Amino acid sequence: MIKGTAVKVIVDRDLCVGNGLCESIAPEVFEVGDDGIASIAPAELSPDGMAMARTAVDSCPSRALRLSP
Repeated sequence: MIKGTAVKVIVDRDLCVGNGLCESIAPEVFEVGDDGIASIAPAELSPDGMAMARTAVDSCPSRALRLSP
């Protein structure tokens, strides 16, 4: 869960292909690890950061990201 928000960003590790698009769109939120799989970066997000997270979720080509209340 991202601190300061009521929304969780979830990465489905089975669907993630590790192309790094999420990290390039929202580096405050996502990190692609050495294993090539995205993970959530532990950080409190600004409203702009949350907007970037939503854009990254919508842009994920493998549909590995989602937002959950």
